[in-house]
Amino acid sequence: SLLEVGTGFHMELTGRENVLLSGSIMGMPRGDILRRFDEIVEFAGVEQFIDTPVKHYSSGMYMRLAFAVAAHLDLDVLLVDEVLAVGDMAFQQKCLGKMAEVAHGGRTVLFVSHNMGAVRSLCQHGILLNDGQVEMVDSISPIIARYHEQIGAIGSAQVSDTHRRWSGLTIDGQIGKSIGQGEPSELAIKIRLDEPATGFSFFCILADSSGRQLFHLREESNTYGLHEVRPGWYTLRLQLPALWLAAGLYAIHFKILSWGGYESARFVSDSFPIDIAGNASTTDALMHPTALWHIEREQ
Repeated sequence: SLLEVGTGFHMELTGRENVLLSGSIMGMPRGDILRRFDEIVEFAGVEQFIDTPVKHYSSGMYMRLAFAVAAHLDLDVLLVDEVLAVGDMAFQQKCLGKMAEVAHGGRTVLFVSHNMGAVRSLCQHGILLNDGQVEMVDSISPIIARYHEQIGAIGSAQVSDTHRRWSGLTIDGQIGKSIGQGEPSELAIKIRLDEPATGFSFFCILADSSGRQLFHLREESNTYGLHEVRPGWYTLRLQLPALWLAAGLYAIHFKILSWGGYESARFVSDSFPIDIAGNASTTDALMHPTALWHIEREQ
Protein backbone atom coordinates (compact mmCIF):
# COMPACT_ATOMS: atom_id res chain seq x y z
CA SER A 1 0.00 0.00 0.00
CA LEU A 2 1.10 3.54 -0.77
CA LEU A 3 -1.06 5.60 1.56
CA GLU A 4 1.58 8.23 2.24
CA VAL A 5 4.69 9.21 0.35
CA GLY A 6 7.74 7.37 1.68
CA THR A 7 5.99 5.21 4.27
CA GLY A 8 8.65 2.94 5.78
CA PHE A 9 11.58 5.18 4.83
CA HIS A 10 14.06 6.28 7.50
CA MET A 11 15.23 9.85 7.06
CA GLU A 12 18.79 9.17 8.27
CA LEU A 13 19.39 6.28 5.88
CA THR A 14 20.55 6.63 2.29
CA GLY A 15 18.38 5.93 -0.70
CA ARG A 16 20.13 2.58 -1.20
CA GLU A 17 19.53 1.55 2.42
CA ASN A 18 15.90 2.66 2.27
CA VAL A 19 15.24 0.61 -0.85
CA LEU A 20 16.45 -2.48 1.03
CA LEU A 21 14.58 -1.52 4.22
CA SER A 22 11.29 -0.61 2.50
CA GLY A 23 11.34 -3.72 0.32
CA SER A 24 11.93 -5.90 3.38
CA ILE A 25 9.08 -4.24 5.30
CA MET A 26 6.78 -4.99 2.35
CA GLY A 27 7.80 -8.65 2.47
CA MET A 28 10.22 -8.88 -0.45
CA PRO A 29 13.23 -11.22 -0.01
CA ARG A 30 16.59 -9.41 0.00
CA GLY A 31 17.77 -11.36 -3.05
CA ASP A 32 14.76 -10.18 -5.07
CA ILE A 33 15.35 -6.58 -3.99
CA LEU A 34 19.00 -6.72 -5.08
CA ARG A 35 18.03 -8.30 -8.40
CA ARG A 36 15.65 -5.42 -9.15
CA PHE A 37 17.69 -2.71 -7.46
CA ASP A 38 19.07 -1.11 -10.65
CA GLU A 39 15.64 -1.11 -12.26
CA ILE A 40 14.12 0.59 -9.19
CA VAL A 41 16.78 3.30 -9.08
CA GLU A 42 16.58 3.96 -12.81
CA PHE A 43 12.80 4.27 -12.63
CA ALA A 44 13.09 6.79 -9.78
CA GLY A 45 15.77 8.77 -11.61
CA VAL A 46 17.94 9.23 -8.49
CA GLU A 47 21.06 7.33 -9.60
CA GLN A 48 23.55 10.02 -8.57
CA PHE A 49 21.91 10.52 -5.16
CA ILE A 50 21.30 6.89 -4.23
CA ASP A 51 23.99 6.96 -1.51
CA THR A 52 22.77 10.29 -0.07
CA PRO A 53 20.55 10.27 3.06
CA VAL A 54 16.96 10.78 1.98
CA LYS A 55 16.56 13.68 4.41
CA HIS A 56 18.41 15.70 1.78
CA TYR A 57 16.04 14.64 -1.02
CA SER A 58 13.41 16.94 -2.43
CA SER A 59 9.82 15.82 -1.91
CA GLY A 60 9.66 14.78 -5.57
CA MET A 61 12.81 12.62 -5.35
CA TYR A 62 11.55 11.08 -2.11
CA MET A 63 8.20 10.19 -3.65
CA ARG A 64 9.73 8.83 -6.85
CA LEU A 65 11.98 6.42 -4.96
CA ALA A 66 9.15 5.33 -2.64
CA PHE A 67 6.82 4.66 -5.55
CA ALA A 68 9.54 2.86 -7.50
CA VAL A 69 10.11 0.39 -4.64
CA ALA A 70 6.41 -0.44 -4.30
CA ALA A 71 5.80 -0.64 -8.04
CA HIS A 72 8.58 -3.16 -8.62
CA LEU A 73 7.56 -5.65 -5.96
CA ASP A 74 5.79 -8.92 -6.80
CA LEU A 75 2.37 -7.71 -5.71
CA ASP A 76 -1.07 -9.27 -5.76
CA VAL A 77 -2.74 -5.94 -4.96
CA LEU A 78 -1.30 -2.43 -5.28
CA LEU A 79 -3.24 0.13 -3.23
CA VAL A 80 -2.33 3.71 -4.21
CA ASP A 81 -4.01 6.55 -2.37
CA GLU A 82 -3.52 10.04 -3.84
CA VAL A 83 0.28 9.84 -3.89
CA LEU A 84 0.76 11.22 -7.39
CA ALA A 85 0.04 14.77 -6.29
CA VAL A 86 3.79 15.10 -5.74
CA GLY A 87 6.05 14.91 -8.77
CA ASP A 88 6.12 16.49 -12.19
CA MET A 89 3.81 15.61 -15.06
CA ALA A 90 6.34 13.36 -16.78
CA PHE A 91 6.79 11.22 -13.67
CA GLN A 92 3.06 11.05 -13.04
CA GLN A 93 2.61 9.64 -16.54
CA LYS A 94 5.46 7.21 -15.85
CA CYS A 95 3.72 6.04 -12.67
CA LEU A 96 0.41 5.58 -14.48
CA GLY A 97 2.18 3.55 -17.12
CA LYS A 98 3.74 1.34 -14.47
CA MET A 99 0.42 0.81 -12.70
CA ALA A 100 -1.22 -0.06 -16.01
CA GLU A 101 1.58 -2.57 -16.61
CA VAL A 102 0.92 -4.13 -13.19
CA ALA A 103 -2.80 -4.31 -13.93
CA HIS A 104 -2.32 -5.81 -17.39
CA GLY A 105 -0.10 -8.44 -15.78
CA GLY A 106 -3.19 -9.87 -14.10
CA ARG A 107 -2.77 -8.15 -10.76
CA THR A 108 -5.09 -5.69 -9.02
CA VAL A 109 -4.55 -1.94 -8.73
CA LEU A 110 -6.85 -0.02 -6.40
CA PHE A 111 -6.27 3.62 -7.32
CA VAL A 112 -7.70 6.41 -5.15
CA SER A 113 -7.54 9.93 -6.58
CA HIS A 114 -9.33 13.20 -7.27
CA ASN A 115 -7.43 13.51 -10.57
CA MET A 116 -10.08 12.40 -13.04
CA GLY A 117 -7.67 12.34 -15.98
CA ALA A 118 -5.46 9.84 -14.14
CA VAL A 119 -8.49 7.81 -13.02
CA ARG A 120 -9.86 7.63 -16.54
CA SER A 121 -6.54 6.62 -18.11
CA LEU A 122 -5.95 3.81 -15.60
CA CYS A 123 -9.31 2.44 -14.46
CA GLN A 124 -12.09 0.54 -16.16
CA HIS A 125 -14.43 0.45 -13.15
CA GLY A 126 -14.93 2.87 -10.28
CA ILE A 127 -16.45 3.30 -6.84
CA LEU A 128 -17.73 6.74 -5.88
CA LEU A 129 -17.52 7.57 -2.16
CA ASN A 130 -19.52 10.31 -0.49
CA ASP A 131 -19.10 11.04 3.24
CA GLY A 132 -17.48 7.66 3.72
CA GLN A 133 -20.34 5.76 2.06
CA VAL A 134 -20.39 3.94 -1.27
CA GLU A 135 -22.72 5.98 -3.46
CA MET A 136 -22.17 4.36 -6.84
CA VAL A 137 -20.39 1.40 -8.45
CA ASP A 138 -20.19 1.43 -12.25
CA SER A 139 -17.91 1.64 -15.27
CA ILE A 140 -15.57 4.60 -15.08
CA SER A 141 -17.31 7.13 -17.37
CA PRO A 142 -20.61 7.30 -15.40
CA ILE A 143 -18.61 7.45 -12.16
CA ILE A 144 -16.60 10.45 -13.38
CA ALA A 145 -19.70 12.20 -14.71
CA ARG A 146 -21.46 11.73 -11.36
CA TYR A 147 -18.40 12.95 -9.44
CA HIS A 148 -18.21 16.14 -11.51
CA GLU A 149 -21.95 16.63 -11.00
CA GLN A 150 -21.47 16.32 -7.24
CA ILE A 151 -18.70 18.89 -7.00
CA GLY A 152 -20.33 21.29 -9.47
CA ALA A 153 -17.41 21.10 -11.91
CA ILE A 154 -19.65 22.41 -14.67
CA GLY A 155 -22.40 24.69 -13.44
CA SER A 156 -25.39 25.96 -15.36
CA ALA A 157 -25.35 29.44 -16.79
CA GLN A 158 -27.88 31.84 -15.34
CA VAL A 159 -31.17 31.88 -17.19
CA SER A 160 -32.12 35.42 -18.10
CA ASP A 161 -35.88 34.87 -18.08
CA THR A 162 -37.45 32.71 -15.38
CA HIS A 163 -40.63 32.27 -17.45
CA ARG A 164 -38.74 30.12 -19.96
CA ARG A 165 -36.65 27.06 -19.27
CA TRP A 166 -34.75 24.18 -20.81
CA SER A 167 -35.47 20.52 -20.32
CA GLY A 168 -32.84 17.84 -19.74
CA LEU A 169 -30.38 17.05 -22.48
CA THR A 170 -30.59 13.63 -24.14
CA ILE A 171 -27.89 11.93 -26.21
CA ASP A 172 -29.21 9.36 -28.68
CA GLY A 173 -32.45 9.39 -26.71
CA GLN A 174 -30.86 8.76 -23.31
CA ILE A 175 -30.24 11.11 -20.38
CA GLY A 176 -26.71 11.05 -19.02
CA LYS A 177 -25.29 8.92 -21.86
CA SER A 178 -21.60 9.23 -22.70
CA ILE A 179 -20.48 9.91 -26.26
CA GLY A 180 -17.91 7.52 -27.67
CA GLN A 181 -14.83 9.15 -29.18
CA GLY A 182 -15.47 7.79 -32.66
CA GLU A 183 -19.27 7.74 -32.62
CA PRO A 184 -21.66 10.21 -34.26
CA SER A 185 -24.47 11.28 -31.95
CA GLU A 186 -27.76 13.13 -31.82
CA LEU A 187 -28.33 15.69 -29.10
CA ALA A 188 -31.88 16.73 -28.27
CA ILE A 189 -33.06 19.40 -25.87
CA LYS A 190 -36.39 21.12 -25.25
CA ILE A 191 -37.08 24.75 -24.45
CA ARG A 192 -40.32 26.38 -23.41
CA LEU A 193 -41.03 29.85 -24.82
CA ASP A 194 -43.80 31.74 -23.04
CA GLU A 195 -44.05 34.76 -25.33
CA PRO A 196 -44.46 35.06 -29.10
CA ALA A 197 -41.55 36.18 -31.27
CA THR A 198 -40.82 36.53 -34.95
CA GLY A 199 -37.93 34.08 -34.66
CA PHE A 200 -34.80 33.14 -32.79
CA SER A 201 -31.13 32.34 -33.24
CA PHE A 202 -29.94 29.04 -31.81
CA PHE A 203 -26.39 28.59 -30.54
CA CYS A 204 -24.53 25.45 -29.48
CA ILE A 205 -21.05 25.77 -27.95
CA LEU A 206 -18.80 22.95 -26.78
CA ALA A 207 -16.01 23.77 -24.32
CA ASP A 208 -13.48 21.73 -22.37
CA SER A 209 -13.06 21.84 -18.59
CA SER A 210 -10.65 24.79 -18.95
CA GLY A 211 -13.25 26.83 -20.84
CA ARG A 212 -11.59 26.52 -24.27
CA GLN A 213 -14.24 26.56 -27.01
CA LEU A 214 -14.03 23.58 -29.36
CA PHE A 215 -16.86 24.67 -31.63
CA HIS A 216 -19.42 27.48 -31.79
CA LEU A 217 -22.46 26.75 -33.97
CA ARG A 218 -25.32 29.08 -34.89
CA GLU A 219 -28.56 28.55 -36.80
CA GLU A 220 -31.62 30.72 -37.46
CA SER A 221 -35.18 29.51 -36.90
CA ASN A 222 -36.43 30.84 -40.27
CA THR A 223 -33.93 28.56 -42.02
CA TYR A 224 -36.20 25.71 -40.89
CA GLY A 225 -39.50 27.38 -41.79
CA LEU A 226 -40.22 28.88 -38.35
CA HIS A 227 -41.18 32.41 -39.42
CA GLU A 228 -43.35 32.87 -36.34
CA VAL A 229 -42.57 31.51 -32.89
CA ARG A 230 -45.61 30.92 -30.70
CA PRO A 231 -45.53 30.12 -26.97
CA GLY A 232 -44.94 26.47 -26.16
CA TRP A 233 -42.31 23.74 -26.10
CA TYR A 234 -39.78 23.38 -28.87
CA THR A 235 -37.41 20.45 -29.42
CA LEU A 236 -34.01 21.25 -30.84
CA ARG A 237 -32.00 18.40 -32.37
CA LEU A 238 -28.38 18.49 -33.35
CA GLN A 239 -26.65 15.77 -35.35
CA LEU A 240 -22.93 15.65 -34.54
CA PRO A 241 -20.28 13.70 -36.43
CA ALA A 242 -17.63 11.69 -34.58
CA LEU A 243 -15.69 14.31 -32.60
CA TRP A 244 -12.56 12.26 -31.80
CA LEU A 245 -11.95 14.28 -28.66
CA ALA A 246 -9.68 13.11 -25.88
CA ALA A 247 -11.76 11.33 -23.24
CA GLY A 248 -12.92 13.57 -20.43
CA LEU A 249 -15.66 15.88 -19.22
CA TYR A 250 -16.80 18.76 -21.41
CA ALA A 251 -19.55 21.37 -21.20
CA ILE A 252 -22.10 21.97 -23.92
CA HIS A 253 -23.85 25.34 -23.86
CA PHE A 254 -27.17 26.07 -25.53
CA LYS A 255 -28.41 29.59 -26.16
CA ILE A 256 -31.47 31.05 -27.83
CA LEU A 257 -31.67 34.68 -28.85
CA SER A 258 -35.34 35.61 -29.39
CA TRP A 259 -36.00 38.58 -31.63
CA GLY A 260 -39.12 40.45 -32.61
CA GLY A 261 -42.13 40.99 -30.37
CA TYR A 262 -39.94 42.30 -27.51
CA GLU A 263 -38.63 45.69 -26.62
CA SER A 264 -35.18 44.12 -27.02
CA ALA A 265 -33.76 40.74 -27.95
CA ARG A 266 -33.39 38.29 -25.08
CA PHE A 267 -30.94 35.47 -24.47
CA VAL A 268 -31.92 32.24 -22.79
CA SER A 269 -28.98 29.98 -21.98
CA ASP A 270 -27.97 26.92 -20.01
CA SER A 271 -25.09 24.44 -19.95
CA PHE A 272 -24.84 20.71 -19.43
CA PRO A 273 -21.93 18.34 -18.79
CA ILE A 274 -21.03 15.89 -21.54
CA ASP A 275 -18.77 12.92 -20.98
CA ILE A 276 -16.59 11.72 -23.85
CA ALA A 277 -15.72 8.06 -23.29
CA GLY A 278 -12.70 6.35 -24.76
CA ASN A 279 -8.92 6.54 -24.55
CA ALA A 280 -7.59 9.39 -22.42
CA SER A 281 -4.75 11.43 -23.86
CA THR A 282 -1.48 11.44 -21.93
CA THR A 283 -0.82 15.02 -23.07
CA ASP A 284 -2.86 18.21 -23.29
CA ALA A 285 -4.00 17.31 -26.80
CA LEU A 286 -7.69 17.97 -27.39
CA MET A 287 -8.16 15.26 -30.01
CA HIS A 288 -7.50 11.54 -29.77
CA PRO A 289 -8.43 9.95 -33.11
CA THR A 290 -8.09 6.26 -33.82
CA ALA A 291 -5.73 5.96 -36.77
CA LEU A 292 -4.75 2.93 -38.84
CA TRP A 293 -0.97 2.64 -39.11
CA HIS A 294 0.90 0.73 -41.79
CA ILE A 295 4.63 0.35 -42.27
CA GLU A 296 6.36 -1.32 -45.19
CA ARG A 297 9.98 -1.92 -45.88
CA GLU A 298 11.04 -0.57 -49.23
CA GLN A 299 12.70 -3.10 -51.51
